[in-house]
Amino acid sequence: MAYFGTVVRFALTVVALMLIGYVFSGFHHMTFGDAALLALVIGALGYGIQIFFRPRMPRNVRGIIGFVVAGVVIWLGQFVVPQLHVSLLTALFAAALIGLVNYAVPDAIA
Repeated sequence: MAYFGTVVRFALTVVALMLIGYVFSGFHHMTFGDAALLALVIGALGYGIQIFFRPRMPRNVRGIIGFVVAGVVIWLGQFVVPQLHVSLLTALFAAALIGLVNYAVPDAIA
């Protein structure tokens, strides 16, 4: 059942990144592949941090970790993905949205 929660978080992160790419001008040329790559890195780092510290974290801690990891990955992602240009404000907003997504997914699914 834990794999289902991971897939749900990944899909919601991709959707959040794509929506932010369409709404805000801070994400230029955000394609589905770019969003999926960023979501994969965000999910992998978040999962690794979660395993390293504690297998079952409270939802609020998972949300904070999601915010920090997403902010760093999105900001660094603009240096890896050639067409991606992210403003700092947009990266922080995207990280907050991803943190909320991680917080909102019920523990029953995760």
